Amino acid sequence: MPIIKIKRWFVLILFIFYPNPNPNPNPILVTMDVVSLYTNTPHDEAVKYISEQYENTLHLWNKYNTNLSPVPVDILNNLLSFCLSNCEFCFDNKYFKQNYGLLMGAPAAVRVANIFMYKHFTKFINNYNRSVPQFFGRLIDDIFFTWQHTEQELLELHSNLNSAHKTVKFELTYSTDKINFLDVTLHKKDNVLHTTLYIKPSDKKEYLYYTSNHPTHCKQAIPYSQAVRYRRIVDEEKELIEQLQLLENKFIKRKFPRNIVRKQINKAQNLTRNETLRYKTDTDKRENFLKFTDNKPFLSLIITYDNRYNINKKILNLMKTQWSTFIAKSEKNTQYLCK
Repeated sequence: MPIIKIKRWFVLILFIFYPNPNPNPNPILVTMDVVSLYTNTPHDEAVKYISEQYENTLHLWNKYNTNLSPVPVDILNNLLSFCLSNCEFCFDNKYFKQNYGLLMGAPAAVRVANIFMYKHFTKFINNYNRSVPQFFGRLIDDIFFTWQHTEQELLELHSNLNSAHKTVKFELTYSTDKINFLDVTLHKKDNVLHTTLYIKPSDKKEYLYYTSNHPTHCKQAIPYSQAVRYRRIVDEEKELIEQLQLLENKFIKRKFPRNIVRKQINKAQNLTRNETLRYKTDTDKRENFLKFTDNKPFLSLIITYDNRYNINKKILNLMKTQWSTFIAKSEKNTQYLCK
């Protein structure tokens, strides 16, 4: 039975109810998540699980373009133990050492939590000899699946899962109609799983004001990125059109020009849904980068943003011209060009 680690939006492709020897005509939609995962992750188990996963995946090392050599497992163990056991934080002008759990916000915390959850959950499922789903969709500690068995069996699974660890406890939510998972509402219609947007009650859509002192291209990218997100999540066209109209109105309330919002939304709406769901590889990103640069070498000029460059285009154009001249005059500079 596969256990799938998913990107935040990848649950959207899990539309088909997987076949079952005793199919339930009305399967249950289920989500589970861990209560305070980061502060309840034990250091010793985290180090053990990461080391196991490291050893199990070392044979894949050569698949990646890297000049780095893998470190020995014992060194990895020592480094992980040192990092996890020497986390400190400040509260009320006093410093504390965190003796248990992961420090939220630490660079490695998400990766450690993700590997820990994968190993813990896999270990439990592989040793559980009662009814289980045929697949799981997982984003760190947020889990989604459809349940083809009885409600009582689901409750037994949940109870046994919570008994498997002294600190890692799961909250269970389920419904035969619809359920919220991350920023998606999943609902059934004609025995097919559909998705639409889920907006938390606390989400007031306080987007950046268009009058804010930010680069124009950044402000124009906000409606586009949000519209792409809607295109990815909402699977029915009629619902999508309604949601995009609401989105447009929200941006207009934030002083965005209607023509700019409409242009960006149309651009996103012209994408196929498959395009928005397809994972972009390094090759895809490279091709997009070359399109952005017209396939020409370049060297970026990075300066502090100032809105006067937008107001007075002469200053901006003069800087671009002088920078290009500076690059062209020196052979030494050409070695730093991005190609």
